[in-house]
Amino acid sequence: MSREPPRGPGRGRRFPVLTVALFLSALAPWAMMLRQEARAEEAPTAAPPPTVASGALATTPPAEPQRSASHDAVQPRWGHLERLSVRLEPPTGDISADVCSAMPSWREASPAGVDRTVAAAGLDDAGRRAFAEGVRCGPGGCDVAPSLDFLAKLGRQQRSGLYEAVLASPADASFPIFRRRAIDADLWTRHAGLAPATIQAVDELSFPRGDLVFLADLPLLCSRIPSLADRARLLAALGRTPAIVVRLRLDASSDLEGLVGYWGGGRRDADVRALIGSLARVPGGASIDVTHLLPPMPRERLYTYARGSGQPAYDCHWSSLNFQADRPDDRLVDERAVRAAIAADYAEVETRSPALGDVLLFTSADGAVLHSAVHVVEHVVFTKNGHGSLNPWVLSTRSEVSAIYFRTAKIRVFRRR
Repeated sequence: MSREPPRGPGRGRRFPVLTVALFLSALAPWAMMLRQEARAEEAPTAAPPPTVASGALATTPPAEPQRSASHDAVQPRWGHLERLSVRLEPPTGDISADVCSAMPSWREASPAGVDRTVAAAGLDDAGRRAFAEGVRCGPGGCDVAPSLDFLAKLGRQQRSGLYEAVLASPADASFPIFRRRAIDADLWTRHAGLAPATIQAVDELSFPRGDLVFLADLPLLCSRIPSLADRARLLAALGRTPAIVVRLRLDASSDLEGLVGYWGGGRRDADVRALIGSLARVPGGASIDVTHLLPPMPRERLYTYARGSGQPAYDCHWSSLNFQADRPDDRLVDERAVRAAIAADYAEVETRSPALGDVLLFTSADGAVLHSAVHVVEHVVFTKNGHGSLNPWVLSTRSEVSAIYFRTAKIRVFRRR
């Protein structure tokens, strides 16, 4: 039995007060944490025409700083934002079974390039002979097409070395290469309905490169999954794309003129003013997906996949340069047309605070353009990471895109003249 502390003069009144004080002091950190979590929903957070090497994939740039703010803080020019992270997955009915038969193949500029690939893969004599059976060299370079049997015998490090040159310039590859960030470890498997054997096979055939994980041997993986339904589920899971949904929060205190100035533009000013004005008058305020504030092309395509046969190979450059176009120009799937459009219609600007619609070119240390995207708001961009039908149009972050195109050394900002 615990002993009651002795009572002195006045002690009977002070002891409960002290107890309450200690109790409240213990709660204080939790109260602060809860307050911070409640406020974390809204966090507002910048030469000659380049040579375009479209589709090409350094270390990952540091994550961009985010500034915390509440709705009663000074309003940024774009308004107060809310974000939701999602993972888009292509419908299984949109995935062709032919994807599984696209064998890895690429082109090396010379036999010396083939020798570097063999050295990077660390092949023994038997492996070198097996690899050589899939190499055909001519005056214009060497075509490399490893056999399924050869690929099946590779270890993880050998697989990584084999594809080193391909990952540096995937535009030269004629087969699908799936990639995810290492920190997003369950992107391909979580809630995908995959059998344990399939999950194990995915792990065995994937390999790390820097902050990313790649899977390049899809035909080999499919050969271990006899069920067509299981293959479709696997392809849908591999095609998952991280994205964000961004909402603009408005209420009676919102700076409507400032918001129209940022989200509008020419003929869209009146429509944007009418929409955000009506939302600001809602009692207690309201939120709207910023998709509704974008020009017609991105508004129509965001969070969708390119469908239908006979369509152009819509890639990042087509998507970026058509962002503000009333009628998209399909000539912009051609590299020469992209270079000409940038030279004629855009000027590079030095700014740490891009405007809505500015085109961002993700460039390597040697100046080659690896990717393009369009600035939307804060560090959020409109992007299509690849030209395939498994690559949707999404909103992402600059740091996420830079991680995917891991040779990015600089982001150049171009503004329409």
